[in-house]
This record gives sequence, C-alpha cells and structure tokens, in this order.
Amino acid sequence: MLATALMGSPVIAVAAEHVYASLQLIQHDDAMQSGVESVTLQRVKVDAAAKGGRNVTVQPLWAEYQVMGHGKRRVTDLDQREPGVQPMLDDLASGFRTMVSAKDEAGVLEPVNPCVWEQAVTAMPEATQWQLSGENVLAMLPQQVPEQWQVGQTHRRTAKSRAHGTVAVEQKVVALTPTVAVLDFTVTGKALKGTGRQAVRRSDGMPVETRMSLHRDAVRGLPATTETAHVADLAYEPFLEPMTAEQYRQQVASVTDELARPPYSAPSGRPDDYAPSNETLDKLDAWMVSADAVPAFEKSLRFALLPDRDSGRTLLAIGAEARLGPASPVSSVLEPTLTVRPRSVTLLGRDGKPLPDLEAVRALSSFQMEGRHKALENSSSFPFRLPLNTTEQQRQALHRIRMTVDVEVHRWRGTEVIKPGEASRVNPSVRVSMPAPHRITLLNERVQPAAPEGIWTSVVPLDAQGQEIPTRHLAVGPFQKKVGDSELPLVWEFSTEPYRNEIAAERPIAALQLRHYGWETLRREWEFWRAGEDGKLIE
Repeated sequence: MLATALMGSPVIAVAAEHVYASLQLIQHDDAMQSGVESVTLQRVKVDAAAKGGRNVTVQPLWAEYQVMGHGKRRVTDLDQREPGVQPMLDDLASGFRTMVSAKDEAGVLEPVNPCVWEQAVTAMPEATQWQLSGENVLAMLPQQVPEQWQVGQTHRRTAKSRAHGTVAVEQKVVALTPTVAVLDFTVTGKALKGTGRQAVRRSDGMPVETRMSLHRDAVRGLPATTETAHVADLAYEPFLEPMTAEQYRQQVASVTDELARPPYSAPSGRPDDYAPSNETLDKLDAWMVSADAVPAFEKSLRFALLPDRDSGRTLLAIGAEARLGPASPVSSVLEPTLTVRPRSVTLLGRDGKPLPDLEAVRALSSFQMEGRHKALENSSSFPFRLPLNTTEQQRQALHRIRMTVDVEVHRWRGTEVIKPGEASRVNPSVRVSMPAPHRITLLNERVQPAAPEGIWTSVVPLDAQGQEIPTRHLAVGPFQKKVGDSELPLVWEFSTEPYRNEIAAERPIAALQLRHYGWETLRREWEFWRAGEDGKLIE
C-alpha cells in the first residue's frame, strides 16, 4: 500500500513504540457524494528485521468516522454479540504489518492474521472498509536516517501499492533543528498524486507530524477523491486540524484584518468595545488550580462501566465528583481546570494485582480535568485505551485503575508596575511591547511538556493616575503569512513559539501592571475506584 511510501530503515536497533492520531477528510470529486471525516488512534511498533530491514506493526486503538450529514460511528459500536464481530476485533487488535528493506524498498501493509481478516472483510465489508489504507499509515512510519542531515538534501524512495502500483516519494529537507528535520514531499503513482510536509526525528527517522493532501483518480471501482490528512505523534501534544493551505491563508488573513481595524489599529471611541480585567488581585485566575485543591479532588476519583445496549458491552468512564474550586455563577467564565500528564496506567483486579490479560495503552500525553469531571472511552480525549477486542468479562474484572500522573498547579506571585519599554524583573521570559500608545503585545513563554515550573504573566494597562484602562483582547496563534500550496506549516514548527495576546486599550497607556502566577508540576499517584453497582459516576 501507499502506507509504506515514506518508510525507511532507521538506525535504531531497539524496539520502539509510538501512538499516533490521524485526522482525515475525504471529499469526492462528484459533489453529489458526501464526504467522510475520520479520527483514528494507532500504536506503532518498530523493531529490527533481517538484513538491516525494519518490521513495523500498526495496531488500531480507536477509530471514529462520520459521513457528512450523518451521525458519528465508531469501531467500538460494533455489537460483540453478533457472529463474526469478536474474531474481527481480535484481528484488528493483532494489527497490520509491513517490512522495509535496508534499500528503502517498502512492502504492502498486511494483516497480522490474514485469514481471519479476509473472512471479516467478506462477512462485513462496511464495518471493515476503514481498515488501514496507505494514506492513513504513510505518516506513522520511520524513514532512512542519512549519515548527515543537510538543508536542500533530496531523496527518492518507492513503495508498492495495490491500488496505485509503484508509488514514488520525492522529499526535500527544508529546515533543520538539533533534533528534528522538516521535509516537503510529493507522492506520485498510478492515478495518484499529492504533496505534503513532515517533521521527523533526526535520531531515528520517526515522524513527529505530517500534513498531506492526496488526489486519487477513479480506479478499480473506487471514486475520484481528494484526501486531506493531519497526523501526529501524541507524545508531542499536538493540536490536529485537517486544514488546507487555502484555509490556512484565510485564517491568517482574518487575524491580520482584525488587527488592522479599530480598536486595534486605533482607539474606536466606542466604550462597548472594551471591558475591565476579569482577574482579581491576589487571587488565581478563574481557570487556575491551586495545590491545596488537589487532595480533595483526588479522593473523589472514580470509574464506572456504563451499559451500552446497542454494542453488547459496557463503556468505561472515569471522573471525579469534587470540584477544583468554587463554581462560577457565570457560565462564560472558565472553571478551574487541571492539566494532567499521565506517566503510567495500571489496571487492577479485586486482589489489588495487575490484571494479567488486559493492558491499558497510554494514548494522550496530557488531558484536562474540571470539577465534576466525566470522560467516556468513546471520546478521542480519553487518556488511555483498552484493546479493541476487550471482552465484557475482562471489563467486569476491573476493580481499580492506578495512574501515575504529573499535575500542573498555580500560585499567586504578585504584581509589578513597569513603564513602557521596560522588562519584567520577576518573569524574565515574558515579553511586553507597545506597537502604539494604546496597544500591547504580550508574549508568554510556551510551556514545554517536560518543564517542571515557570511563571505565567498577564498585563493590565494603567493611565497617568494609576487607574486601570478597559481593554479588548485577541489571542493569536502563531502563523506564517506566506504559505505555498505544499508549505502548510506543521503545528510542531510553532511548538516553541510563545503564547501571543494582542491588547487594545481604550486610551493611551502610561504604565503596565504585570500580574504574575507561578506554576509547577507535582507527581501524584492516583487511584480510580469503581463506582457503585448502579454505574453512576457523578451524583
């Protein structure tokens, strides 16, 4: 399949595992046919093969798809009581495999258990049509690591595809950092063409993130389609979006246009355009969580197995009944939200020992929990995954979930007043500039996943009498103004860019009050206890 087109033979000799998320949009050339959007999570295992090659096994963890105009469907919606469903799920859980030779000759992606899979495809073609096709797997496979990475370097590889014959991939290194190479590439094959951009680790050739657009002519009874995909290693905490270069240019133009108009380009003279700060001095902002709130929250952690009559199984749900702070009477104000980074997940039985035949795969590198939180495993934001073929008997044996996590907590650090042009003495990483007498650009250093602590700073403009000036805020995501058809930037390319907040004041600014909040990560051992037999997670 095309899956193997960007696969190579990395120099690593130790088996490695990664979890990738893929967001894909398929649009038919025939406008009368509905498009399809899908989200999949896959575990990718890479280990050594004979003669310097690499074996790659791709195991689906979760999949959801939606035909435009219809409801969402998931693989977990399949009724395990129906004949043939459990064997198909067993085969899916086993995964799909391919091998790449040391010469960059990639094979076709095949099911690990081909006989069972062929039976499943014959018996349930609609349920199996989402199987891992090449364009889905293309962005999750390693590639050859050159002796030395260089900007401008080009490389050509080929792969076999059932639908498209020999597929050629031409790639060019367009940027380098000490750890990552950014590549532009083209894909060509029989009735196939496409472009894309990919970030790969320089050490082992594993993809970090890929954006890709492919056009397929009608072939072998399949309709002509354009497929847009965004795929990323979840270890890098990406934000996925199936965006085209044109959509990106429109987004950039929208932000640029807003900043070019009042109240940002000049004071608007309309009081309704501005508002005072909703922060309270000496207190945490509404979305922040203090360390004192964590212990009580942890005591209320629960999980439940919620009945699902349609699928013949229960759905795993996790949650917490306690709040992380006082509830706001205003619905538009954010609740205190805890950022959680799971480090390990262990499933325990009644004897307190790990269940021997059930594994939890940690999927997300981070997730958020609010007070009275509840998350279902049929959501893409669930932090871990059970194998697709998990039986109801295995689920019912689950008595407790142990999760080692790092949580992010905040504390008030105080204020300081600076004059325009001065730097903060408390937070050296924050940058405050004034492009005009009524304007502020605030840049907070982006939090890296491994960072243990830091400071978050907000700003309130003051007039000559030291009084607060009402403001208008615009949070701006990092972007590049010039984007070509094959140059849609990756989220990774902006992963170290600061958080940017553009602020317009109602009148000229005389001084800036900086409000500082310290944050740190705490290692915690969480225990999710099983809820009552009624299955209620939160009363």
